[in-house]
Amino acid sequence: MRLFLFIILFVAVPTLPSFAQSQNEMTQQAWAEFEKADKQLNDVYQKVLKSMEDDIAKQKLIAVQKAWIKFRDAQAELDADSERGGSLANQVMAESETVMTKARTEQLKKYLADQTSK
Repeated sequence: MRLFLFIILFVAVPTLPSFAQSQNEMTQQAWAEFEKADKQLNDVYQKVLKSMEDDIAKQKLIAVQKAWIKFRDAQAELDADSERGGSLANQVMAESETVMTKARTEQLKKYLADQTSK
């Protein structure tokens, strides 16, 4: 858990553009980065769905994606809990969701590449 937070705070955060000055601005910036990552995820997810011809497989993917979103959100809440009551909690949540969303996007890209190479 602490390693995950360390990675988020000291590896992922420095790679974000750092123009924000206040905690509120940094939190807004973190959520904007999440929105960008979430849009990319949704674009890739839609491509995967469209590439699938089997309706049963589509339903399985939909179920997996819904479960993954619940997991992502719950994990981000847990990560943010380390800052419970503090002004950093929302930023930690946004950064956690961003990291996991980018990783999920890469999983779906690989799945799509594997499906189209068959």
